[in-house]
Amino acid sequence: MKKILILCVAVLVGLLAFSACKKVDTGGDFVAVTGVTLDQEEISLVKGDSYTLHATVSPSNATKKGVEWSSSNSSIASVDANGTVTASSSKTGTATITVTTKNGGKTAQCKVEVVNEVVHVTGVSLSPDPLTIKVGGEQYLFVTFSPAGATNHKVTWSSDDNTIATVKDGLVKGVARGETFVRVETEDGGHKASVKVKVVQAFTKVTITAPNTSDTHYDASSKKYYYTVGESFQLEVSTEPAEADDEIEFDGYTDYCNIEASGKVTATKKTTKCQVVARSKADPDNVKAVFVFDILPLPESIRLFPDQSSCSVTVNSTPRMTECIGLGATQVFTFDILPKDAVQTASLKSQTSGTGKVSFSVEGNKLIAKAPASGASDQGTSKISKVVLEAGGFTQEFTFKVTKFDPYQPKVGDVI
Repeated sequence: MKKILILCVAVLVGLLAFSACKKVDTGGDFVAVTGVTLDQEEISLVKGDSYTLHATVSPSNATKKGVEWSSSNSSIASVDANGTVTASSSKTGTATITVTTKNGGKTAQCKVEVVNEVVHVTGVSLSPDPLTIKVGGEQYLFVTFSPAGATNHKVTWSSDDNTIATVKDGLVKGVARGETFVRVETEDGGHKASVKVKVVQAFTKVTITAPNTSDTHYDASSKKYYYTVGESFQLEVSTEPAEADDEIEFDGYTDYCNIEASGKVTATKKTTKCQVVARSKADPDNVKAVFVFDILPLPESIRLFPDQSSCSVTVNSTPRMTECIGLGATQVFTFDILPKDAVQTASLKSQTSGTGKVSFSVEGNKLIAKAPASGASDQGTSKISKVVLEAGGFTQEFTFKVTKFDPYQPKVGDVI
């Protein structure tokens, strides 16, 4: 009986543990890793020396940020679970250190060269410069030594004002709003570099106000926004709270559109689901908004066809640049736009005006033409009207001639 009780308790504990694990992995709050970087891409070590690499996992709020380390040649340079690389005490050569995220399998690498003699430092620099972080936030600064093969990577870090930002082993932490400088000095040669650090009250919310759905760049049927290659638009962004001193940065699919610092976007290449992201500069991984739209090729032509449903006879369906319409008649024409994957919405750009002219209107993908009630001669045309349709910046002109008899609604005796 005692064994059965112990077995039941073990099974229950196992089920609870499985349930908890399942909730963490698939719950709505799970944030996947999107990438990882190292503070160095290439280092040189004298035989027997060591250096600790720092890995930064993105986004900063990823649910699981654990990493694993490996060396392509441990006999030249080994690495432990903390990222500390140790050079061989007897061999020279190269090895590649790889860090891999446990969540998502993202990787970053650093090439390690083990040498016999010291290569002296001649200069040092820091990035990013300047650095903006939020109060309570943290970010590593990356050190670049000159020459690239310098062997002594020991440095001393300092902050001009620890009440604003602190630094330890290159990790800067925001303490309070303000600006200060973080500095580094090399042990070899005493070379110095600094970056300006701005600690801000970060935005807690960023919103992109999409264009009105009545805008000509919105397709109500698919509920999508679209722009044609070469078109530009301005993103309107609002932020909260009002007292935050953060800034907005824009990024996105730059292979398909040009994104300016002001939020002006210019479509450059056809694609679907193009994204532009407005991010908090101080908290880019957590506070952001996305605008999604399609980029369509430029229209190359617009074609008109008589709408057969409004005709009493079947008419030639070949598109024409000149159409005839009967005196006093109303005729509907459908239009299509080529190429087929270009924007399929056209609007009335201009039309001739004046007494006795044909009037036009556009409804959906139809052009409605209304001829004057009088004035056509028995021989044919006495009034000519023109209409210009526009689609995606492309325009095309069509000519309409008024005839005494309606070619689409003929009666016995009509000459059409």
